Amino acid sequence: MALTWQSTVWMEVREEGEALLLSVGGELDEASSPSVAPALMGAIDAAPTVIIDLRQLTFCDSTGIALLIDAANAARRRGNRLTIDNVTPRVQRVFDIAALGQIIDLRD
Repeated sequence: MALTWQSTVWMEVREEGEALLLSVGGELDEASSPSVAPALMGAIDAAPTVIIDLRQLTFCDSTGIALLIDAANAARRRGNRLTIDNVTPRVQRVFDIAALGQIIDLRD
């Protein structure tokens, strides 16, 4: 018997002044990161400030963390600002373990 893991993630992108706000919900993991990465990297290329709102993110694994680190590095190389807002306590725990706050601006 084979088991299949399927993840769900959704993203909404909207302008807020000169910034792009990306609201991400569901699960950010190995299965979903490839669908989120192009929009995230495109936002970094398109706007000087990108805000990622995670209030509806229920899960993030190491693949999601790696994607966020890659995005932070890309923003830094371009001289742009990347901020993560509204992290739920469950996801914050994972971010704390990974020390993500040392790499990316995390706001409540």
